[in-house]
Amino acid sequence: MRRPDVSRRWALQAGVAGGLTLPTLFHGWANSASAAGVGLPGFGSAKRCIFLFMWGGPSHLDTFDLKPNAPAEVRGEFNPIATNVPGIDICEHFQMTARRMDKIAVIRSLNHDDPSHLATAHHVLTGHYAPTPKSDAVPPSDNDSPHLGSVVALHREGTTRMPGFVTLPWKAYHPAAPGGQAPGQTGGWLGKKYDPLLITGDPGAPDWKVPALNLSDNVTVERLSRRRELLGTIDAQRDALQQFAEVRAVT
Repeated sequence: MRRPDVSRRWALQAGVAGGLTLPTLFHGWANSASAAGVGLPGFGSAKRCIFLFMWGGPSHLDTFDLKPNAPAEVRGEFNPIATNVPGIDICEHFQMTARRMDKIAVIRSLNHDDPSHLATAHHVLTGHYAPTPKSDAVPPSDNDSPHLGSVVALHREGTTRMPGFVTLPWKAYHPAAPGGQAPGQTGGWLGKKYDPLLITGDPGAPDWKVPALNLSDNVTVERLSRRRELLGTIDAQRDALQQFAEVRAVT
């Protein structure tokens, strides 16, 4: 099977035009690849995805979509500068970025009518509307759509022993919103198996460790080992019962 020649720009255009979602796209490719006996295709040689969620970041009017000819009450205070792509101007403070603009895709057609912070965070992080749109009062739930990192982890499952999805240096919170924590930051309806490994703290501190890898209070290494042995015993018994039930069903 010929590997699809697909760019990031094409995937975004196809998704907008036909309601294509990332899971649907991956699922279709996976089925085609499986039938042909080849691995799952991707975007070129990329093996990882780094998603930068700039919670509380500067406005698009001050960064990549300046409006120098707009009224003073609309346009930002910064000036545009030319980039190495003719016709694309960005903020004067992004001089190094301007030299590499041919490596960046700027999407200026996105818009929404949701004034909330938490529900719109779900939309950005998952590509889907929150279960309760236009709300800052609804906390995360198992009904949330999975984070894009969870979707990648699902389709790359078993390819590495490293965590498939890592979030750092914290989760997105909005202290002024009743819900507090933004939805859409977990595996959602995919299940907790696809939640991210949360890495917090200061890696520069001499005694820093990954909090999620620390043992809970009063749990020693020996106690954890006994728990793993017990879990293995329970799993083996469950498998034996399942096999017995299947044999009885056949006979």
